[in-house]
Amino acid sequence: MNVKYRRVGNVERICQCYLSLEKGKQLFFFAVVVSIFIIFSCIANAAEYVSMTVEPKDIGVFYENKTQQMKAYGFTASGQKVNITNEVDWYIDPAGDPYSGQGTAAGQVATIDKNGLVTIHGNWGRVTVHACLPKGCGKSFGPNLNPILGALLRPSYTVSAALIGGNGSCSPEGDSKVKSGNVLNIDLTPDAGYEVVTSNVGGSCPTGSIINNFTRYRTGQIKDDCNVDLQFSLKPVVTPSVHSTDNNGSMSPNVATPVYTNDTQVFNLTPTNSSYEALDDISDITCPNPVFSGPQNTILTVGPVVADCDVEVHFTAKPSYTVSSSVSGGNGTISPTPSTTIQKWDTATFTLTPDSSSYVASSVTGDCPAGTLTYNPGDNTSTYVTGEIMGNCSVIAHFSEQTVTVNSSVTGGNGTVTPQGDTDFPEGGTAQFTLNPATGYIANLVSDNCGAGGSFNGDNTTYTTANLSGACSVVFEFIPLTYTLTVNPPATGGVYSGADILDPEIVCGPIAVMLVGLDILDGEVCAYTYNHGDTVTMTAIESINIVDETSVEMVGAQWSGITCNEGATGPTCTFDITGNTTVTVTAP
Repeated sequence: MNVKYRRVGNVERICQCYLSLEKGKQLFFFAVVVSIFIIFSCIANAAEYVSMTVEPKDIGVFYENKTQQMKAYGFTASGQKVNITNEVDWYIDPAGDPYSGQGTAAGQVATIDKNGLVTIHGNWGRVTVHACLPKGCGKSFGPNLNPILGALLRPSYTVSAALIGGNGSCSPEGDSKVKSGNVLNIDLTPDAGYEVVTSNVGGSCPTGSIINNFTRYRTGQIKDDCNVDLQFSLKPVVTPSVHSTDNNGSMSPNVATPVYTNDTQVFNLTPTNSSYEALDDISDITCPNPVFSGPQNTILTVGPVVADCDVEVHFTAKPSYTVSSSVSGGNGTISPTPSTTIQKWDTATFTLTPDSSSYVASSVTGDCPAGTLTYNPGDNTSTYVTGEIMGNCSVIAHFSEQTVTVNSSVTGGNGTVTPQGDTDFPEGGTAQFTLNPATGYIANLVSDNCGAGGSFNGDNTTYTTANLSGACSVVFEFIPLTYTLTVNPPATGGVYSGADILDPEIVCGPIAVMLVGLDILDGEVCAYTYNHGDTVTMTAIESINIVDETSVEMVGAQWSGITCNEGATGPTCTFDITGNTTVTVTAP
């Protein structure tokens, strides 16, 4: 916002006020940046307002026809802001076209109504928008006010494209709208044998050029309505001469054949029999860019042809090459061996046979062109066919053991299995696993889907599956070990274990008969089950008083079959369970 003041008495009044925008740095679709000057004339005899402004201060950038509402505000001496949009005079001055340098009538560019509403039209040009109070200000705006570019679209012109005489098509055809300064691309599709050249283009549009390998015409920069006339003409004809030699093959076409300029010519080459081939020798070919292709060099392409030229093709007997064969690492054979003779372009076939059903041909290496290895399940052999042989080379067969994958795991902890996870084993054989229990635990099988017949060894530390026919799994767990404690009591008295003689863990011997009525274990049952590592304390007694729950210990009792912590003689014996155990107690 730029403001200039003139002092009138003790009041500063606005003399000129204008808004401006920098011209945009990019043009989209050739639209032009829109900027508008809002210019205020002096307030000559106004005491009502001490200054004026217009909003918005930045009116933005116009890329298309549109409207823009401008508002004027006056400020009183007390600072009050008053909307005076309908009190000012709005009008537009015309200016010149910055591209043509010619003047443009203001009404063709933009108009403004009494309420400050600017309407931008589609004509190209520039204008200055003015606003002033109507009290004697006139239209004098000072000497250095330069109007800037108004908001307008670049004009479009009509370009008419026409194809004269047929023999192809063009696109677009007919009328097209083109922005001023742009070009029009016309795609050309001539019929076979026709083309378009610059001399075939007429009309009033600026001269252009033929591009994209004669498939498009591009006009010059369009500055007015114009037309383009296109015409296809016959291509010039050239004639390649054709020769085949040695009487060992033929080519088609086999006579001199006219070819349109810039076209290519394809020849099919046919040897007399499978023992011959077309020799990829271009020394006797004068046509441009000869290329042999197709199966066994049976296609020859030349061109683009621009003048008469010669094509001479030679056929020759195919050479023979030696393909050597061998086995790496043993466990099978390859046939034929040690070598076979193959003509150029042919393939070599080998049979790979393993020494036993547990092996299979796994791969073929060597420096022959890569081929295909196929397994034959009926007899466990494999067939290998090389790629097309182009020289002496070798194939090397490799055999490997056929395997299946067995997954082993443990649930619940307290031990491990080796190997664990996925492990490959020979197909048809068994898989063996080692079980490593924690102290006091033993391995137990949870599941085995490898087939019926899997088993543990005597102490459950090794597990062997049935014969394997496919991928499978085994799952183990480790459970506590249990042992049997057998007690042989003395002839008189008895043995018990527990804190309460009337509620013992163990009771065995004649003394137990006295306790039968107390609903405890039958005294004649003298075998008991314990886990590995359990500690047992037993006491030998001579008699028991059920009434006062007292007993007389057997002081000189003898303990055998175990090692007592207290020694072999005495009423009490404490020991750990580490296996099936038999304890004999003898009275002194």
